Amino acid sequence: MSFFDNLSAEHTRWFSWWPVGMGIGILAYFETSFEPSLFPILLALFFAIGVWLYGLITRHPFYESSFRFFLYGIVCVIMGFALAKIRTNYLSTPMLKESLKNIQLTGVIKDIEHIHRGERSRSRITLELQEREKFSEPGFPKIVRLNANNGAIQAEPGDTIQCSASILPVPSPISLQGYDSQIQSYFSGIGAVGRIKGKCRHLKSAELGTLMQWRYQLTQTLRRKMPGSKGEVAAALVTGDRSGIPKDIRQNFTDAGIAHILAISGLHISLVAGLVFCIIRRVFSFVPYFAERLLIKKWAAVFSIFATGGYLAISGFGFPGQRAFIMITLAMLGICLDRSPVSLRSLAMAATFILICFPESILSVSFQLSFAAVIALISAYENNSLFLRNWVAQGGWWKKIIVNFLGITITTLVATAATTPLIISTFNRFTMQAILGNLLAIPLTSFWIMPMALLSMFSLLFNQFDGLLQEWVFQTWAFGIGLLIKVASMVASLPGAAILISTPHPLFLTLTILGGL
Repeated sequence: MSFFDNLSAEHTRWFSWWPVGMGIGILAYFETSFEPSLFPILLALFFAIGVWLYGLITRHPFYESSFRFFLYGIVCVIMGFALAKIRTNYLSTPMLKESLKNIQLTGVIKDIEHIHRGERSRSRITLELQEREKFSEPGFPKIVRLNANNGAIQAEPGDTIQCSASILPVPSPISLQGYDSQIQSYFSGIGAVGRIKGKCRHLKSAELGTLMQWRYQLTQTLRRKMPGSKGEVAAALVTGDRSGIPKDIRQNFTDAGIAHILAISGLHISLVAGLVFCIIRRVFSFVPYFAERLLIKKWAAVFSIFATGGYLAISGFGFPGQRAFIMITLAMLGICLDRSPVSLRSLAMAATFILICFPESILSVSFQLSFAAVIALISAYENNSLFLRNWVAQGGWWKKIIVNFLGITITTLVATAATTPLIISTFNRFTMQAILGNLLAIPLTSFWIMPMALLSMFSLLFNQFDGLLQEWVFQTWAFGIGLLIKVASMVASLPGAAILISTPHPLFLTLTILGGL
């Protein structure tokens, strides 16, 4: 069969290519050297959709050929381009053009991070400004990100403060392939950066019960319960706040190939979903009334969706977390409908949803790494996992141990192969110790750290656990995190853990991604 015959034969899987076409269109928009008009883009989109629908309805001969896949791709690309343009116009983030020194700013704190670098520490706040009409500067920003010395800010997210600060435009990239903070700031709504002079004046406290306030208070509670680096890692695992993790520890995790553990993604969401699913299913099965009258497995799936949704909300709605939540939700709905829980179609639906809502997400390294790894993993296991499942089903506890060992090894190899080109192009380094690091860290995280994290959150939720029992729970959790930090340090010290490499040609990444897809 020819290439085009294969395309026609696999028309039921074309939807998996929909987000790929959208992504190409979005990247094409961001690579344009001018700002295109929205009207011709929408006109081209409607025309392409019209031709596609005409062929679909009339069954025109051209529609029966490979041309329909080409037309399908054109619609995807133009839609991605249009979505990126619409999103850019919708935000219209005002960006500061010139520096302003020693001005009085009044605003509401949207987020606050406490950054520790050795003995020095500072705070970084995201401030939504009020009384913007006082400034004559054209395009004065709505939101600014400010650094402050430790102790200058005695407030929480949601509080209204007043401070004296110097602000300047968001810096441009230092190289053609460098990190573009201007684009990221634009789509985050941040129009300027700066530094606070002196101490801030507290004007108004936040309304009780807001999500950002809960998240901040939970982060501070974890830091109080577990002072030092263990509390910072715990905050990263629960609320997604990695700002306080010491630089050397974060680098150890990267060199050991287990940096993904510090970023809330599929590993964490799936572990929470799996733990809640198993607990609810076992608890209900112990009650005869529920076991005889309810479809326990499906009820457990529904509870898992709500649990992972709460976890996503408290962790800050990162792109990898959104991807994992959508896929977990589809998987649990698959269980409720007696369908296959994981497939490339569910991954394509997750990618499509995120790209429609946040086209700029495709520029995020976390988005790229997350989807690259999961695409490779699903593709690798889609047709090769049945043999292992049948082999384990034949009995023998030792088979489960072997399969778990092989699963971690194969998963690490596949994910590493898929993400290494992105890591090399972005960070100019990669590690050869990822297999060892994951073989040690994944079981520790799966069977100790995340279960204890879930139990610790329950102990905070119910005051009845306050006291010695809660202290024991947090100490056990902290001990597991300490072991994880030691694993990262040990593996990072081995030869080949940090291999530096120069930035490759842009075609390297482009061709690698297209080949992988």
